[in-house]
Amino acid sequence: MKSNIMCPQDRRNGIKAFIRRFKPQALALQETRVTAERLRFLINSLTDEYNVLAADANGNSGGVGLLVHKSCSVQSWKPVNYCVLWAVISINRVSVPLVNVYSPVDSAERKGFWEELPLLLRHRKFLFLGDWNVVEDPADSSSRSNWLSRQETTPFLLLKARFNLLDVCKCGSEQLGPSFTRFQLRDGKPVWSTLDRIYSSLSFLGGFSVKIIHHPDFPLSDHLPVTLLLAGEKACPQSTTPSLFFKADPRLLQKEDIKNKVNQIWAQHRRSGPPQYPLEILCRLEGCEGCN
Repeated sequence: MKSNIMCPQDRRNGIKAFIRRFKPQALALQETRVTAERLRFLINSLTDEYNVLAADANGNSGGVGLLVHKSCSVQSWKPVNYCVLWAVISINRVSVPLVNVYSPVDSAERKGFWEELPLLLRHRKFLFLGDWNVVEDPADSSSRSNWLSRQETTPFLLLKARFNLLDVCKCGSEQLGPSFTRFQLRDGKPVWSTLDRIYSSLSFLGGFSVKIIHHPDFPLSDHLPVTLLLAGEKACPQSTTPSLFFKADPRLLQKEDIKNKVNQIWAQHRRSGPPQYPLEILCRLEGCEGCN
C-alpha cells in the first residue's frame, strides 16, 4: 500500500483508521523522502500494535517501510539500500519472506535496478511487494511513460525468470472494483495504471486469491492498496516440519500454472505420506473489506 505520510493531521487520522479497521498482518509502504526515524515516530504515534522496519530515502529517491503486526514475529530483516528492504516474518510458525521494493522513476535507472536486484536478495522464494513505477503490459496503463521501456525489458524479464515471479494481479480468482488503481486527485478523473504490484515466486504458492479494492473512505493518496489474500498449500521439504495447508478456491484449479503446482504438491505427499502435524492458516498481507 502506498500512503503519503508527510501530510496534515487528517491524513494521519486516515492511516490510523485504516489500520484499526483492517488490521493487516504486514503492510508495505513506499514514500519519497521519508526517513526510518520519521516513519517510526509517525506509526508509533498512531498505534502500538506494529513493529516498524524501514530504510531511509536517498534525497528524492526511495524510502521504504514494512509494518509487521506484533502477533507475527520478525525472524530477520535488512534495509538493503534506500529502495529495497527484505524481511522474514513468522505467521503462526510459518516463515514468510517479504521484499519491499520502490523502483526508480527513470527508465535508465530502472534498468540498472533490475540488473542489481538479484544480487541483493538472499532468498529465492518470496513475495515482492512495492511500487514498481512501471507496467509490464501496456494495457495496464494509459500513459506511455509508465510502460516498460525497451532498454529495461531484458533485465526485467531475466529478474522474473531467475526467481520465477508471477504477477498475482494477473492470475487472481477475483478482482473487485475498477481495473485501474490510480486516480487524478486534482480533477477527479480516473487514469488507469497498476503501478503498485505484488509479485510472488510461483513455488511459494499452491493457490491464491487476489482482491483489489479502492477504499473511498481512506483516500490516503493517488495510489490504492493492493490487497493479497493467500489461499493454497505450501509443502515443506523436511519431514519433521509440518506442511502448510491453505483453503483453495475451486476457481483457481482452472488455471494451468496452479493445477501444475497443486499436482506437484500432491505427488510429493503421495511419496512421503501425510504430514504428522497439518497446519491451517490464512495469511493476510494487507487487510481489505471482504477479506476478513
